[in-house]
Amino acid sequence: MGQHLSNVNSKLVDWASQYGTKLAPDSIIAANGKENISPFVSMKTLADATTNQILSSEKLLIKQIQNYLLSLSKANELVEINAEINKILMESCFAPIIDRYQSELQGLKAIVDKQQELQKYFKKTIREKNISLGETATSSGIIEKSTVANEIQHIEANEAQPFSCFAINLLASLLLVSIKAQERIDPSIATQIITSASPLFEQIPIRNLSPDELSSNINSLVSKSLAPLINYLNELSMSEDHALARPAVQILLTFSIAHGSFKDLLPIISRLIFNSTDIYNVRDLIAKMNNKLTETINQFEQSKAIAKSTTDELSLISLEYLTFNGVFPNAKLAEIDDTIFTSEFISSVILAYVDIYNEINLNKQYQNGTTYSSISFEFHPNTFKQLFHILAQLTTIIAENPKPVLNHILTVCVRLFKTHLRFLSSMKSTIERELLAKTEDELIKVTQDTSKENADNIDLGAFVNDDELNKWFDILLQFACDDQKSERATTCREASKALIYVMNLKATSFTENLSFIHKYIIENKHHILVEQLIVELNKTVTRCNWVEISSRDNTPENSELSTVLHSFIDLYFNSTSILNDEQNQQIQQVLMSFQQFFLVRLVPPSRMKKIQLQPTDNNKLDEFELFIDKSSALFFAQHIAYILRNHLN
Repeated sequence: MGQHLSNVNSKLVDWASQYGTKLAPDSIIAANGKENISPFVSMKTLADATTNQILSSEKLLIKQIQNYLLSLSKANELVEINAEINKILMESCFAPIIDRYQSELQGLKAIVDKQQELQKYFKKTIREKNISLGETATSSGIIEKSTVANEIQHIEANEAQPFSCFAINLLASLLLVSIKAQERIDPSIATQIITSASPLFEQIPIRNLSPDELSSNINSLVSKSLAPLINYLNELSMSEDHALARPAVQILLTFSIAHGSFKDLLPIISRLIFNSTDIYNVRDLIAKMNNKLTETINQFEQSKAIAKSTTDELSLISLEYLTFNGVFPNAKLAEIDDTIFTSEFISSVILAYVDIYNEINLNKQYQNGTTYSSISFEFHPNTFKQLFHILAQLTTIIAENPKPVLNHILTVCVRLFKTHLRFLSSMKSTIERELLAKTEDELIKVTQDTSKENADNIDLGAFVNDDELNKWFDILLQFACDDQKSERATTCREASKALIYVMNLKATSFTENLSFIHKYIIENKHHILVEQLIVELNKTVTRCNWVEISSRDNTPENSELSTVLHSFIDLYFNSTSILNDEQNQQIQQVLMSFQQFFLVRLVPPSRMKKIQLQPTDNNKLDEFELFIDKSSALFFAQHIAYILRNHLN
């Protein structure tokens, strides 16, 4: 915009130099007839004139002066230069700014539409689960044969030993009855039967670990079939008898992975992480996961090549972790000694696989507007509680013993927590909808009514309360600020992103969020956190909200926002700024976007539509429109005055 305003200034200077003499008063007078100079002669000359005559002469002179001024303002040269200046402003400045503003609003609308899809899907899921629970209660868990047949026919033909849900149900029931009966006679029989049952679970193939409806339905059928046995195994896994607990845990681990269920896997992982002594025989299970991982990565690369996408890049920290530790590929796995497979190490390996699937499927699932369960995702209150419990325990343990395996577990758990927070934040957020409700776009306004109805009918109180939000915020802030060591960089970055989701969930006002962002940027002590806060500051929803609240009548909140804005202006113009060049450019982008968005707000709606529809036909200056919000104009004038007064000589 600065270049265009410079062009305007040059036009004015050139015009003044070239046409200054052509608009002299003499030339105007000559062109408008004889002037009545009576009011300018001495009073003695006019002594004989009547009062009415004097008044008449004054009125005539006033009218003549008005004609002169009108001629001066309507001079052809001035009209031409005005048209050129207006063309520069409209085509090169206002039209692109308005187009960008409208594009940003469409981006907000896309966010609201995505929120609406997630809300609808979540309501549908809750409704189906309630129906399913009712059917289970009335049918004693018996699954209709036709339903099973419809689902099983979708299983790929080349899967090793496809399982019938009825066969699993029968085997599970017989095994459970046998265990219960024999325990009364010989308690040790439980260990023998559990050991014998392990091969059965190891034969369950690992199918699709990605989130989709078919996998979710099949896994649901298998889960219902084995529910009694799984519950019993969970009880055994809590036993103080390690000879009994270990095989039970291994069966549960095998089943949860084959089942592709993060909900079932997470409690087991939570137990394994903090056990560095027990050793498990999971080499075959990991080999299967390696085969599935290779297949999944190849599919991902092929789909990316077909779409010619360069934006979807895998975060390779978990793949590098598996390779570095000799777990992937299978050729290296065969060389590892069995003693390395402690509970702690196994949990880090399983979480590495989960992390890779999370990275591959996260954006796709979010864009599809679904909350399908998978091996890396389960939108359930317990998921948030279990992940936070792991993070809280790791905080204490790593402070005393910062082992690489625990650092990797921490990074993955923070990333998984961030993924689930993204969905929760989208479910609860109403800021985008409220901002769009204030626009002149009728299509966007209609969209909000439906979205508001969906959001108002969803109770997410079971997921988190205010006390839990504060705890989440504190621990994530601790991780985000722990950036002294280079190996913590990824953890800090993921924690910073997760922190922003929690910040938006817990904030009672936009000013509260902006003050927090401002505080940490000004201090600039934690560069990774500051980097993410500047990204948040430069988001459309942040800028629009900032402009919207600043446009209101003078309030304490408005005053605080002005203080923050002036502080960022001072920071940008300060030659000894504590920010680096990249951060300074980002702050400049924030300030420029804020000014542009505010400038659009000063344009009357009717004028804005005209500029958008016919930007090239706006070279002539129309009658000045006075429909400008006084509060907005005052704030913008004060903003410009602050810059001129404090930073421009």
